[in-house]
Amino acid sequence: MPLRKTLSICIPTFNRAKYLDRLLASISKASAGLVGSFEICISDNCSVDDTRSTVKRWKNKLPIIYCRNNRNIGFDANIVKVAQLARGDYIWFFGDDDVLAENALGGLIENLEMAKRNGISVIYVNCGSKNSKRGGNFDFSKMQIFRLDEFQKYPLNVFFMDVVCVSRPLVRKIANSVLIRPPLVIKKKGNPVYLFDFMHTYIFLEALSASTRFCIDPVCRVIPMHDGNDVDFDIFLYHFLNHMLWQVHIYADYPWFRQKYGYDTIRGKFVRTIAVINVPALEEKYLLCRDMSLLVSRINHDSFQKLQIWFFDAARGNFLAKRLLLALFMLALTVFKGIKISPSRSQDPKMKAYILLAETLSKKVLTGDYSGLTVKQLKAFEW
Repeated sequence: MPLRKTLSICIPTFNRAKYLDRLLASISKASAGLVGSFEICISDNCSVDDTRSTVKRWKNKLPIIYCRNNRNIGFDANIVKVAQLARGDYIWFFGDDDVLAENALGGLIENLEMAKRNGISVIYVNCGSKNSKRGGNFDFSKMQIFRLDEFQKYPLNVFFMDVVCVSRPLVRKIANSVLIRPPLVIKKKGNPVYLFDFMHTYIFLEALSASTRFCIDPVCRVIPMHDGNDVDFDIFLYHFLNHMLWQVHIYADYPWFRQKYGYDTIRGKFVRTIAVINVPALEEKYLLCRDMSLLVSRINHDSFQKLQIWFFDAARGNFLAKRLLLALFMLALTVFKGIKISPSRSQDPKMKAYILLAETLSKKVLTGDYSGLTVKQLKAFEW
């Protein structure tokens, strides 16, 4: 009879063989003496690169469960798919372009065993950065248990996949409560309609609501690398509007939730601003982003969103402000070397349809006019 697994590291992936290889190497390095207490579940979303051969090379060294979809089923559905592969007590969702911090795995498994003894189903896993290689934001050094009404004490970035660690039965229950129609996630009971890329966040917030207690593991377990995220402006625009829409939904659905800092990095703000400066035809989309930032800042009293709005305003019609922002942008790229965003426009018809959907939903949120927002009409955006 197989040994019980404490942890299932669940990795949804698509066409990132190079980064997946790096991630698996980091897990291998951290897993000495831990074989039998964890497993790695990989759901390949019909990759056409070397993903399959990369996984095959590591299967002799790591406890890997691998499944390849016959077609690309979308990110959200792939999150659910990889969770269905898991057999561990806890599911830890992990981005394929990030890496495990040194000596991180053993301590996390010990903490999960403690969480299970205390009946805790939800754990927030701390992350560092590829520059600092350490975590932050916490004034304690060992895992602690908190009540749901203490959630706002610390700036928890619930949009980042690698922080999400939830008991397997609870993940399965939550995943079964939604309809996934890429690029949409629709609650089976209730009205909210979400765009894709945030199933992990939905699972985390629903799990918190159901649990009333959660743990924070303050030790840095993950180094986010972000170097698998180079995109053109349209994709970045889509994700930005997507995040704004998500935050509006979250503040309505989870009144206990407040974000202490914005999702977008400072360099991301510079990139977006410069992209629009260089492509005047994007002015309308630019203003829509500004209005969505303003709405979120009013709901959440978020000073970082106000900074975003300042960037939008400063770059319009002010030559000096444009030059200053450009200089700061170049400095940010030099220091952070993070996400690269091209001002070019996407030629993918599917992405154009997704952007149209994001713009349509954003305008409805801004005006408060939700007429016509039916599942039947939204199905026009399905893959």
